Amino acid sequence: MFWTLTNGIAVTLKSDNALNNFDAYVDDQSVTLDFSLFYFSSSENTSNDKYKFLKQSASYADENEYSAIWLPERHFHEFGGIFPNPSVLGAGLATITNNVQIRSGSVVLPLHDPIRVAEEWSVVDNLSNGRVALSIASGWHADDFVLQPENYQTRQQIMYTQIEELKTLWKGGSVNRTNGMNQEIEVKTYPRPVNTNLEIYITSGGSAETFRSAGKIGANILTHLLGQELKDLANNIRVYKEALLENGYAVENAKIALMLHTYIGTDLEEVKNKARDPFKSYLRSSLGLIQNLAKGLDKDVFSISESDLNDLLDLAFERYWQTAALLGTPESCKKIAAQIHAIGVTEIACLIDFGISDEDVINGLEHLTTLKDFYSKSKKEASVSLNNNVPITSLQITPSYLEALLEDETSHLFMKSLKNVIVGGEKFSNELLAKLRLQASSAAIYNMYGPTETTIWSTFQKAQNEVRLNIGNPIQNTQIYILDNNKQICPIGVKGELCIGGDGLSRGYYQEEKLTEEKFFDFEIDTNHKKRIYKTGDLARWLPDGTLEHLGRVDNQVKINGFRIELGEIESVLLRHEQINQAVVVAKENQSGASILAAYFIGYKKVNSGELKDFLEQILPGYMIPNNFIQLEEFPLTPNGKIDRKALPDVTDENSSKSEYVPAGNAVEEKLVVMWEELLPGNKIGINDNFFELGGNSLLVMKLINNISFEFGIKINFRSFFNKPTISSLSLEIAFLTQQSLMEEDNLIELDI
Repeated sequence: MFWTLTNGIAVTLKSDNALNNFDAYVDDQSVTLDFSLFYFSSSENTSNDKYKFLKQSASYADENEYSAIWLPERHFHEFGGIFPNPSVLGAGLATITNNVQIRSGSVVLPLHDPIRVAEEWSVVDNLSNGRVALSIASGWHADDFVLQPENYQTRQQIMYTQIEELKTLWKGGSVNRTNGMNQEIEVKTYPRPVNTNLEIYITSGGSAETFRSAGKIGANILTHLLGQELKDLANNIRVYKEALLENGYAVENAKIALMLHTYIGTDLEEVKNKARDPFKSYLRSSLGLIQNLAKGLDKDVFSISESDLNDLLDLAFERYWQTAALLGTPESCKKIAAQIHAIGVTEIACLIDFGISDEDVINGLEHLTTLKDFYSKSKKEASVSLNNNVPITSLQITPSYLEALLEDETSHLFMKSLKNVIVGGEKFSNELLAKLRLQASSAAIYNMYGPTETTIWSTFQKAQNEVRLNIGNPIQNTQIYILDNNKQICPIGVKGELCIGGDGLSRGYYQEEKLTEEKFFDFEIDTNHKKRIYKTGDLARWLPDGTLEHLGRVDNQVKINGFRIELGEIESVLLRHEQINQAVVVAKENQSGASILAAYFIGYKKVNSGELKDFLEQILPGYMIPNNFIQLEEFPLTPNGKIDRKALPDVTDENSSKSEYVPAGNAVEEKLVVMWEELLPGNKIGINDNFFELGGNSLLVMKLINNISFEFGIKINFRSFFNKPTISSLSLEIAFLTQQSLMEEDNLIELDI
């Protein structure tokens, strides 16, 4: 902290441990959004000069630093009927604009051959000098598919195949087609586009699967709130970003445009009055689209009276106009702008032609620009020197606190604004890193390691895509040694105790000479050099790539039933379960005083202990399976944000993973039950009960193996018993070994003959 302060960096200390409302720390300067204009007009509301408003507003957007204009594709319906071909209109607008990107919103690709789409939009790209981007949709209405009726039923699958063809053609490649002579030929399209990297968006009405599919191919997103609420959109964006990461795409480069009905003025009531009837008419007009959709699905639309319809439209407007639309003043609209920014939206596509008079909309663009400029990145950068408030750009936090912070809905904006996230103090899992990337998508993320005795941080790793987390490399002026029990340096790949030397090393513990001598010692580097180093008590090893892997604590090893067990290894496996959010495994004493393993976990939902036990048994040997699984709402934390293992609740019979009683089913199992009852008196023993959960230990295992050898004449392997310490498993093992012994005897008889 002193280094940070002396280098002129402001530090904010949170005064309490409440992990909520971090958005209060966000300075307005850190919230940026792009704004674009979106068109979807109903043709009956236009004059004879149907495209005057389009040209006038597009020119305004071009002159006032809007990011794009969106042109839809609509067919055979008055709703949006003036937009049958977005490429034709795009070509016209390309000649009267210089800066704004010209986008389809959307091309219904299954209605066309990608060859035609590539040709037409390449013309637009040339006319605009490389300003084309395309949002692609699969189509909605059966009547539109009179252009390509055979594509309607499988339009979603066809769309993604066509996108790949379109991208190939755009980059100068060829696709195969059959010509008029029924010959297959390779086709390339011309003219060649100016910008060969075509920016693709996928249009989604709110389906999580569409968001996921867009992420799989690295496409951007164009969506709206007509079929989803903000909370649904937030979940869809999470699904989309997860798909991006899983398929190797950078989340920070993703663009998510949200279409909102837009009209901005200076008086809230005036805006509401002007927007009410046009917006209701827009919804009424869109009922025709709903009827077409229902017809395509062979469903009847429910009948409704005119009076009821008006009431319904009034309710829809009151609910919608300030919670899912950009209707109001520049100041009142900041609330929804901040909300959508917090969930990951990067651009507002302002639908401006939904029925308000052209003159009012054109006049209102001035006020929309005021709102746009408030969120403009370039204008914020230009004015930042005039602002005395210093925004928080970096966060240092423990994994336990980070886990809770990511769940807080009033901190998403804060997480999104960060440039650096520094995580340390506990194990930082790859699962938590993945969740962090979804919110702090633009931040550099660092995994830090270091004890207080070496002035906090000693090693670091900058998190990279597709690279598993470890503790990285030493910081400057710090040396790391991995030593065995004889204080000799371990080879690469061999674990030992992690010891630290260097400029950050403290002199020892104040007035604790004995403890200082125990933890600090002079390490003989060679015959002529010694260096004072600190024994951390942590296990680690050097990896072949020159980084360090942390393997837990020397004192986090426990010995149970004769086996040394790394608790951290069990925790790592538990975290692989899809429903486990956090996990801690400790050694505890059960009610009879025996040492057992207890697993404490936080889940995304209620998780059955039997399910977890089965999951672990597929990966770990039996002696590493916890006896008790305890699900908690939250872990107890120490004042510095680490999990307080000593405060975890005691184990009881209620949270034991003891199996449901199943009696013996054959003669072998009956004999084994008798043997177990002699060794473990006082237990009602079933064939699926775990020997160690009933109080067994390694000494009793030896007695049991001897008894089995005497009774059945076969030798049970000591380690295999620990892997499956139940009567049912033993019975199968005895049957197998007995059969194997008989086969060997038969072979010997044949040889004698």
